[in-house]
Amino acid sequence: MRISTDVRLSASQDAVFPARCVACGREQPRDSVRICTWAVGWWSLATKAPGARFCVDAPACLECRNRLRRRRWLRPLAAFGALGSALVFGLLDGFNGKVWAWLTFAMALGCILPWFLTELLYPPPLDLAAHATSVDYRFQDEDYAQEFARLNDNGRADGYGLA
Repeated sequence: MRISTDVRLSASQDAVFPARCVACGREQPRDSVRICTWAVGWWSLATKAPGARFCVDAPACLECRNRLRRRRWLRPLAAFGALGSALVFGLLDGFNGKVWAWLTFAMALGCILPWFLTELLYPPPLDLAAHATSVDYRFQDEDYAQEFARLNDNGRADGYGLA
């Protein structure tokens, strides 16, 4: 089972999307959703600083746009919630001992596990991975990805195209 279908484009190329919703496939959506990411590379690990910000506007119907925007805001909230709960429970002075350390770990895991399972079982319809010179567009719908690759003329032999 394929997790996603990736299409690699040059970072300088403007992406052309099919005229249908990236999430549900509805024809001629009137809205769009902005999806952003930070470029990663060797410098990201060495300096712990992200690279340039990369954004793309993908076509989406109103319902899907709202759902994708909510999801985008809930991702960091879930991560910070898990981290915050671990810090709060870890810093409480009322309890000491090994049991409290394991309880703190279990509570943080309980906060992050629903987010992790949701991301694993219901991945976003479009995700981006930006690099210094290229951007990987990760689609859940293989037909949409193939149409996207065709529209962006990815039958080339320069390392870009359908992965």
